[in-house]
Amino acid sequence: MKTCMLFLLFVFLYWGNDIQGQTQEIVLKNYTPSPEAYSLMEYSEIPVSLYTGVPDISIPIYTIRVGNYSLPISLRYHASGIKVGQEASRIGLGWSIHAGGAISRSVRGWDDLKGYWTQTDTIPNEDSEYIWYSVYHDRKDYEPDIFHYNFDGFSGKFYANKGAGSSSIVPKFLLADPEGNLRIEYQGDEMDGSFVVVTPENVKYVFGIRETKESYGMVYGEAIDEHVGSYPGKASAFEPDHFDSETRTISSWLLTRIEYPTGDVITFEYDIYFDSYLSPINHSLKELRMISEDLFSNPGITWNEFRTMRPESTTSVSMELTDCEPVLRRIVWKDGSLDLVPSDDVRLDIRVPRGNTSAKRPKRLEKILLYAKNKSVPNLSYTFHHSYFEGRGSSGKVGDNTAKYLTHRLKLDSVSIQGTGETKQKYRMEYEMSDALPMKNSFCCDKWGYYNGYDSSKEVFPFVPFVARKDYYHYEREWRTENGKQYCYIYPIKSQVCIKEGEEHLAGPKDMRESNSLSRTWMLTGLVSPLEGRTEFQYEPNQVWSQYEYEWQVEDSAQVVTLVKDYNETEKTISFDFPFDGYIDVVCTYDGKGEGYGYEVEKNTCLFELDMPSFHQYGLPEGLQNTGSKIHEQYTFTTRLKCLEKMKSATITARTAEWGRLTIQVKRYKARWVNREPFVGGVRVAEIKSPLSTRKFVYRDRARGLCSGLLHRNAEYSTTGILDVVSSIGTNNIVGRYQFIEYNSSAVRPLENPYNSYFMGYTEVSVTKEDKGKSICETSNFYNLAEPALVYWKDPSIPMPLNGKLSWQGVLADGKSLSAKSYKYDKRMIFRLKGLQVDENGHGYGYNVEGYHIPLLNCNESYYSHIPGKENSLSFNKYTTYEYNSSNFLVNKSTVTQTGHPKEEHTIRYSIDYPNYNDGIFQQNNLVTVPIEESFYTDGVLVKRLHHLHYKDSYIKPWKEYVHYNKEGYSFPPEFTGNVDQNLGVPELIYSSYSANGQAVSMQTRQGRSVVLIWGYQGQHIIAQIDGSSLEEVKSQGIVPDLIASREEPTEEDWRLLNQLRSRLPNAQVVTTRYEPLVGIVSQTDARGVTYRYTYDEFNRLCEVIETGEQEHVLRKTEYKYATEY
Repeated sequence: MKTCMLFLLFVFLYWGNDIQGQTQEIVLKNYTPSPEAYSLMEYSEIPVSLYTGVPDISIPIYTIRVGNYSLPISLRYHASGIKVGQEASRIGLGWSIHAGGAISRSVRGWDDLKGYWTQTDTIPNEDSEYIWYSVYHDRKDYEPDIFHYNFDGFSGKFYANKGAGSSSIVPKFLLADPEGNLRIEYQGDEMDGSFVVVTPENVKYVFGIRETKESYGMVYGEAIDEHVGSYPGKASAFEPDHFDSETRTISSWLLTRIEYPTGDVITFEYDIYFDSYLSPINHSLKELRMISEDLFSNPGITWNEFRTMRPESTTSVSMELTDCEPVLRRIVWKDGSLDLVPSDDVRLDIRVPRGNTSAKRPKRLEKILLYAKNKSVPNLSYTFHHSYFEGRGSSGKVGDNTAKYLTHRLKLDSVSIQGTGETKQKYRMEYEMSDALPMKNSFCCDKWGYYNGYDSSKEVFPFVPFVARKDYYHYEREWRTENGKQYCYIYPIKSQVCIKEGEEHLAGPKDMRESNSLSRTWMLTGLVSPLEGRTEFQYEPNQVWSQYEYEWQVEDSAQVVTLVKDYNETEKTISFDFPFDGYIDVVCTYDGKGEGYGYEVEKNTCLFELDMPSFHQYGLPEGLQNTGSKIHEQYTFTTRLKCLEKMKSATITARTAEWGRLTIQVKRYKARWVNREPFVGGVRVAEIKSPLSTRKFVYRDRARGLCSGLLHRNAEYSTTGILDVVSSIGTNNIVGRYQFIEYNSSAVRPLENPYNSYFMGYTEVSVTKEDKGKSICETSNFYNLAEPALVYWKDPSIPMPLNGKLSWQGVLADGKSLSAKSYKYDKRMIFRLKGLQVDENGHGYGYNVEGYHIPLLNCNESYYSHIPGKENSLSFNKYTTYEYNSSNFLVNKSTVTQTGHPKEEHTIRYSIDYPNYNDGIFQQNNLVTVPIEESFYTDGVLVKRLHHLHYKDSYIKPWKEYVHYNKEGYSFPPEFTGNVDQNLGVPELIYSSYSANGQAVSMQTRQGRSVVLIWGYQGQHIIAQIDGSSLEEVKSQGIVPDLIASREEPTEEDWRLLNQLRSRLPNAQVVTTRYEPLVGIVSQTDARGVTYRYTYDEFNRLCEVIETGEQEHVLRKTEYKYATEY
């Protein structure tokens, strides 16, 4: 535990549970990824769904195909809002390129790879005096880091299993979403190792190159060091002499290789940038306001000595350096490559250390070039056209002399596409440019980091008000004896209240963290595509329903009565009626005879009183501004009162002391007392308008008539603390106590649940699509719950695994119900990791990290008819229930009951259910989701059973397919035991031969018919299908399938031999197909010998299908007219 000594005094500091917000540690623990890695993490952090109000906006680039596998490459825009501190990726602000992939992490405590994952010692159950020493001296790591992954369509989180890195514990890592059945391994040491992720298809993703970061932090007293400056604009030039190498950690692992079971490989090559990104300076101010300063009786010290230990406000300054950043440069596969070409010019919006003279400074992405193998001219090229968003500088204006890395963000203006010719097409982007963001490290933002219009030129830190959640008292001490030992007991004096529950206290201007519509600034509002024309996006601020905050919703204008009690009157009374529910605003203007006179003379006067509702106003409220003069004071204040009962008559009486005038206006409003619906951080999509249709999004709970948004956790910015002053004379001799409010300029608790990764969601969303005069409305309801109350102020909370799951969905067409579906889920915990958070003062707080399987238990579908006279009547119902495999979390039994049909059941047994299947090879290669046996029942009677057997290797190569039917005189074979030699009858289909890389070459049906497949282009495409001949017969004609498959392209001799099969094997049906790599089929000859040619334009778009012969006939012709072609 930390202590501080002055003369004979020690100081102990600890924090209360009464919190309003959260501050970051000075040595940052959540290592921020580089702009490039952050743009990928967003898709793990905020899911793209109606639940969060974020639309899916993407531009396809190319799909790499390797045999039966594919890897799509695309640009994606994350339309959740632009944060003030958000950096742009090399594509542009809000944009990312989904080409490779990354594993990133948020570090909690120490680095897990040399802490939590490798340390096998038990985590303490409770606080103790040794915890601080264990953590900060012995570097014990008691908290699991959160790892994020995003690659090839997979995204989610995982955790290191405690102690698994140095023991036989399995699994080594635990998936938050176990349904993916990914197996995660780490190979190598903590700073040079690689992650390997194996899918259930035995595809291996290797993350073998690392991005590393270092951090700098310093805490200053209330008078911040001159060379840093007193607020962010003045701090732009500060740079530390060095960064703490102890803070160096891996922030991301980048995808370097994909290995497919067929032996095919995709490799990812990177340029390495050193010292590539120095973050803007981040200021975090702690402002302390005393609640009480209690020097206890007979302390043995003077008041002046006690005051020297008074806690002070501080400013924290921190920044991060990306000292090694890999940037994707090239993707290579057997057919070609995709080059990501950087610009020649360096970026203006990224800060680098002064000593970085390397030519490899951060650059924007200028081109993506698609090459066929061994070709020097690209088949396709994408050129990115950029400019910069220019933000407000330290003066609050755009274009001042503030450093550009603080004010500028890279802006993607357009993307042009060119094929092998001269014609170009273009995507063009449009943005919300009515305002400009402030500096990246300014406080001109709401609680969640989004711009809210606060004037950045003011040197003011925008604190959030503190609202007391309990009463706070002065303290006293007494000495007590227990078990023969004397100890110091500190107790609150209940008669001396410092702050009452519910009181609001300010440290600065109020409401400077409120959200508003300015969070839409610089958002993408239009996308003009080559084919579809212009698509428009409209956004609105996120909004939530507050369970604990209320406001008036006015239904009618004010009705006003006025009372004037003049100088010569003692008191005056008027009556008024209130025939409706609502509220009263009592607007009082007090006139007195001298500045401050009214405060003194009226302090015990009941200025006005109401009988219904009962209310008394004694004296003038504190803090009023004199709008008169020094010799004729004037103060105005307003009191709002609820009137929730209709009143036929009410009275108000005004009084003053010996000399004063009081003018009272009673404004009566017909209104409803409703839950408040405040704006919160970021935006949601409100409308998407394309040339084909318009979709409008409404986020309302129709049943309650309220906004359907729910805030999962509050943004906490203030807390309370206690500092005890302890004398070194005696044991535990506490001589005084300071109790204070700590206001923070940064959140003192993560704004988002670290496990759920979003701070809010919508319970109900309706999407209305208008198309050609018709209206279709789809309403979706989601599971949506707030987090439970905090246990302590740094409590990371718990996962909310049901949040975001669809619970109900209904469709209406022109106001008539078409269908309704309801979904019910279960929550099954699959692991629990223990964590212990230790604060800087040595206190330990235990918590658990839990992982869940969320199975869908049932789905109830209803469909409605609209026969005249029977509108909205139920015509069809389908009810499906599901049971799950406890090992791979997939459905192993589904039961369907539907109107007019018998009950149907389908059961599945997977490879994981047979541990010794094929000598365990499947288990070793994570092939745990392969169906082996399927059974089908009708009204409880077995009617069909399938068996899928495989060769003994890791290719998942099918071997025998069995189909059994319930027929008279036929008995089903017994259930499969896992032994491939078990007698299951006659197979329906046998795959008898495969190529060297696991592709089917020949198969025979139960009836004895054979099919042969010849592969070409390095095993990428089937170039010949021979139906009706055996593989031996095909080989007898001089064809060597493996040799043809190994070539980059078949030779003309290969084509001659294949086409001769039509005459050499007259009983066979032979179809041959030619390809052009990266383009598609160029010709196909059917079993009759008729050839069809396929032609493409310079963009590889299919133009014509031509039947050849003595005369060519164009069977199909497509002409493209693109709106942006030039």
